[in-house]
Amino acid sequence: MTGLRGQATQGATFMAAREGVGVAIGLVGVVLLTRLMGPAAYGVYAAAVALLGYLTSLGQWGLRVQLVSRPVEPEPDEYKQAFTLLVLLGVLGMAVGFVAAPVFESWSRIHGLALPVRVLITALPGMLAVQVPRSQLERRIAYRQIATVELISQLTFYAIALPAAFLRMGVWAPVAGLWGQQLVIWVLVSIAAGFRPRLHWEAGRVSNMLRQGFQFTVASWLWQARSLVNPLIVGHFLGATGVAFVDLAVRFADNLSFLRSTASRISLPILSQLQLEAGRLVRTIEEGTRWQMLPLGLGFVAFTWLAPFAVPLVFGSEWSPVLRLLPFVAFGYLTNTLFSLQVSGLFVLRRYLDVAAVHLVHLSLFALAAAVLVPRVGLIGYGFGEIAGTAAYVLLHLIFSRVVQRPDYRVVGVWWIAFSAACFVQPIGWWMAIPLLILLVSPGFWRQVRELLRQWSVAWARPTAGNG
Repeated sequence: MTGLRGQATQGATFMAAREGVGVAIGLVGVVLLTRLMGPAAYGVYAAAVALLGYLTSLGQWGLRVQLVSRPVEPEPDEYKQAFTLLVLLGVLGMAVGFVAAPVFESWSRIHGLALPVRVLITALPGMLAVQVPRSQLERRIAYRQIATVELISQLTFYAIALPAAFLRMGVWAPVAGLWGQQLVIWVLVSIAAGFRPRLHWEAGRVSNMLRQGFQFTVASWLWQARSLVNPLIVGHFLGATGVAFVDLAVRFADNLSFLRSTASRISLPILSQLQLEAGRLVRTIEEGTRWQMLPLGLGFVAFTWLAPFAVPLVFGSEWSPVLRLLPFVAFGYLTNTLFSLQVSGLFVLRRYLDVAAVHLVHLSLFALAAAVLVPRVGLIGYGFGEIAGTAAYVLLHLIFSRVVQRPDYRVVGVWWIAFSAACFVQPIGWWMAIPLLILLVSPGFWRQVRELLRQWSVAWARPTAGNG
């Protein structure tokens, strides 16, 4: 367990370091980009990227997860077959996107949306096919290489998008940046993995991959559909500027929650090695959840307290409506962090339909609340939708406890309460910080902090597995 735990902590540490640098670059980049573009143009781009992201998730068909979570190394022909399938699924998704783009524009009431959507989705086959060499790197737990590629690709995006935005290219500035970013990712990931694209076709293997991937795809499709709530519901009632405000709030949350995405990404290859040992699986999930919750909670609290002063100053007063959403989005992300590794655990156990059921309940509650409240109370209706959707995690807890074992929430649950309450200090009052103050004077809290810091420092000092 020590070796596996070391790999997990070490991989997460390097990915977290990369993500931390990426957060800094992303915050500077998005400040410049939004100021140069303005809410209306930025909202068009955000809506187009939401559809692209949804088609990308749907088109993966669970193939990357299949390759990464295998207990043994996949055969070379399996990688070739997955590559061939992903290219075909990308072409199919591109065709669907071309047809759906005008409908998407009409329903969302965002003028000029169809053409950027069509330009972006031409990158879909490559975005899907690169999942094969990426899965090879993830199986090797080669996260230093992955981190380097992602950092370079992020710099590429802003190196293209910012000058183009300065030249007043509007929505086409980030569209061009995203295209350049995807080209860089494809080239560098393929080189790092030593991957050479080869087409391959075996009817039996194709049938097996599609059958296994279907249940995962349903679960992923339902979760990723939440990203369409913004353009389809907020956009329909509030237009491109409303979409821009929601997207910026979510972008802030994504940047602050980089440790959550890091842990989710490394969890599949790590947890797949523990899928037959329920006790160790649950202990790893409990430790990983604490690993995420501590910095994420502190980061959200600090940001929600500083944002009322920082956002108008840095982004401009026209972006101030974002402030109303931040506490609600923070609550949604913190609650998801409490349960996200349980989803990963169910995935490696092939309990795809269980995950799909949770995601269906979450999507239904989230979308229904947003659809009812956004036209009545505006942007804040999206925030209430975030809160409504978290009720689905009760179902997730019941399923995980039945299938695997009941996790221990005594430590991380207290942290979640304290951090979540403190995020609502600005809209409600300073008394919401009382649980956090009690936590900060608790000796047990600081013992946990010291232990996590010790694990990170040890992992950082050790050579990285899979990187020579």
